[in-house]
Amino acid sequence: MDLFSRSWTALRAAVAELPDEDFAQPSGCNGWLVRDLVCHLVIDAQDVLITLVTPAETEPTRDAVTYWDVAETPPTGDDPLDALIVRLAAAYREPRLLKFHLDDVGSAAGRAAGLADPGLRVSTRDEVLTAGVPRPTRRRPHWASWPRNSRSSSADRPADPVISHGRGGRRPPA
Repeated sequence: MDLFSRSWTALRAAVAELPDEDFAQPSGCNGWLVRDLVCHLVIDAQDVLITLVTPAETEPTRDAVTYWDVAETPPTGDDPLDALIVRLAAAYREPRLLKFHLDDVGSAAGRAAGLADPGLRVSTRDEVLTAGVPRPTRRRPHWASWPRNSRSSSADRPADPVISHGRGGRRPPA
């Protein structure tokens, strides 16, 4: 989980450095602005926290290799969750509030992941895994689609070891 914690730290730093005007730019995710994508990251951080405190007693159904399912086709953006995230992101109104919430919840997720017993069995999306299996966050790096006029250089963007959502997880398009 150390890699997860370090990735989240770098991701939070990259978002913190984005100029406010970049939040209104298309993200590269079908129908989403950068602000929508950052809001999705807040939800992902909440999911990590929920997963780490959802113990499971049964044997793991997935491991670090079998957890990942790569989709054959990109999502269309028609999933109802897509529209919910767009509305939620708009409710923040100011990028500084969204940045603050991501840093707050994201840092908690990183700390919790760092403190988790790697052998702890946890449940997420109808799967059981050990806490040592990083929870997926995206099909591809979030920052891969950030506006090119962003002050954040590609060197500032973290390397993303997480490339896909786990089985059963319906996630917004990337």
